[in-house]
Parts: sequence; C-alpha cells; structure tokens
Amino acid sequence: MANSLREQIFMAFKTVIEGVDGIGQVSRGKIDPLAINRYPAAFILPGLDQVSEDLNTLVTRDMQVFLFLWFFVQVDIHLAMEAFLPKVQQAVADDYTLGGVVIDISETAIEAPFPLSDDQTQAGVVMEFLVKYRTRRDNPYLTA
Repeated sequence: MANSLREQIFMAFKTVIEGVDGIGQVSRGKIDPLAINRYPAAFILPGLDQVSEDLNTLVTRDMQVFLFLWFFVQVDIHLAMEAFLPKVQQAVADDYTLGGVVIDISETAIEAPFPLSDDQTQAGVVMEFLVKYRTRRDNPYLTA
C-alpha cells in the first residue's frame, strides 16, 4: 500500500534533517532517551493539520510539524544549540518544497530550551514548522 501524502511529507522532512551537517540520530516519532547514541538527535512529530482552502476537487491544508532536537555536550549546552539551529534552518530553507511534495514549509517558532540549568550537559529544544500542501479531495495519497 502506498504512503499517504502526510507520511510522504514526514519522510521527506526526515530526509532533509538527515542531510544537516553534524546531525546524529533522526527518527520519525519519539526517541527513547536511553536509546540515543548519536547527538544531536532529532525526532519528528505531527501537530494540527487543518484545511485552509477548499477548492472543490482540491484541498489545501496547513499542518504543524514539530522537530524535537536533543543535545548532549560536555561544554556550554546553549552555545552548542545556538551553533546547530541555523544549520537546520538553512537546510529547510534550501528545500522548502521538500523535493516537490509540498507547496511550502516555513519555520514558525523555536521553543525555549529545556532544561534551562546552565550546568546541564543535556538539553532539548522544539522547532515548529508550518507545512502547506495540497491534495485531491478523493485521494489523500497524491499531491495536487
């Protein structure tokens, strides 16, 4: 069975993130923190997906995609995160249609890192993206 367009989007986004210089483990779905062996680790989760335009046979949708990044460093964790986040931003900007699967993907927010203690060697941050895509009303497996 073919993958739905939503799953094609997640797979294409995963491919973009896997191409980021210095990325470690990348997963579609949550990662067990004890199973992470390459940092920074990333996992991709869907958020709200809603219809933004109904064109009778075609439907345009806006979907949130969350990218959780987890870092483990022996030096300043905040410096490590700040050095890495622009790499992700650049990779997504360079392929803002995810290889033609979507109309557009744009970053909408970066949440505050957690934990916030400066002496921590591990911390995470969530990047939020808005994905605009179009599909046929009668076939959610195809991009339109």
